[in-house]
Amino acid sequence: MVSNRFRFTNEAPTAQYIAATGGTITTCGNFKIHTFTGPGAFCVSATGNAEGSTSVDYLVVAGGAAGAGKNDGGGVGGGGSGGIRIGTVSQPSPLSPSPLVAPGHSVSVQSYPIVVGGGGACSTNVPNGTAGTSGSNSSFSSFTSAGGGGGNDAGSAGAAGGSGGGGGEACGGAGAGNTPATPIAQGNPGGVGNSPSVGGGGGGFTAAGESSAPSPPASPTGDGGAGINAGPIFGSANGSPAGNFGGGGGASTGQPAAGPFVGGTGGGGNGNAHDQASTSGVANTGGGGGAHGSTGAPQGGSNAGGSGIVIIRYKFQ
Repeated sequence: MVSNRFRFTNEAPTAQYIAATGGTITTCGNFKIHTFTGPGAFCVSATGNAEGSTSVDYLVVAGGAAGAGKNDGGGVGGGGSGGIRIGTVSQPSPLSPSPLVAPGHSVSVQSYPIVVGGGGACSTNVPNGTAGTSGSNSSFSSFTSAGGGGGNDAGSAGAAGGSGGGGGEACGGAGAGNTPATPIAQGNPGGVGNSPSVGGGGGGFTAAGESSAPSPPASPTGDGGAGINAGPIFGSANGSPAGNFGGGGGASTGQPAAGPFVGGTGGGGNGNAHDQASTSGVANTGGGGGAHGSTGAPQGGSNAGGSGIVIIRYKFQ
C-alpha cells in the first residue's frame, strides 16, 4: 500500500503579501497606496513571497523651482519641475512614456525614511530681477529626486536641477535637467530666453521647457515642459489634473497682448503676461512656478514652486 504521507508536496506555496504602515493609506482593489506629503517613514513588517508580493511601485517627486521674479518689466524664465523617479512592478509599465519607468523595488523588513522636498520660495516683488529659488530633494530608500532648477533673469541661464529652469530674455541659456544624472532621466532642460522681452519655459519630466522665438516676426513662445500622468498606477492623489506630476513653469513676457505662457501639465504654474498674474506650481506635484516679470502685469501673482510627494503602492491580498 502506498503511503499518503507525501500527498501534498507538489502543492503551490500559500501566497504571502507585503505589510507596511506609514503616510496616508488608501486601498484600491488588491493594492494599498501610501501617500507622503511631508516627512515620515514607510515601515515594512512583512515582505511576502513570490506567490503574493515582494516588491513595491514607487513615485518620488522632488520640489519644483520658483520662476524668476522681476517687477519692473521684461521676460524672465519659468521654474523647472522637481525631478521624478518612478518604478513599477508591472513591466512594461502601464505608464507612458515607459522608458522613463524603472522596475519595482524589492523591500525588506525595516523602516524606510521618507523625505518630501519643498518648492522654491516666491520671488515676484524684486525691482531689478532675481533668479528663482530651486526646489528641494525628495527621497525613498536608495532613490533621490533632485529639486527643480530656478528660472533666471536677463541674459542669464536657468539653474540646473531635476528639470532645469528657463533662461531670461536676451538669450539666457537653458538650465540643464537630470542633474545630478540618474540611470533613467529624472527630468529635462529648461528653454532658452530671447529678445525682446521673452523668457524660456521651465523643463518638465517628459519634455523640455519651450525656448522663446525672436519676436517680431515670430510669435513669442515660452510654455513649461509637460509632466507625466501617473494615475494608472498611483491613483488620483493631488496632481493637476489629479494624478499628473512634474510640469515646468511658464515664462513671462513684457510684450503687450502676448502670453500668458502656460505651465506644463502636471502642476506647472503660468508665467505672467501684460495683464495677467503669474501662478505658483501646484502643491504636491513638483510643478515649477511661473515666471513673473511683465510690465503692467498684476503684482499680486506668485511664482513659487510646488512641493513634492512620495507615493508607494503594493499588492496586499
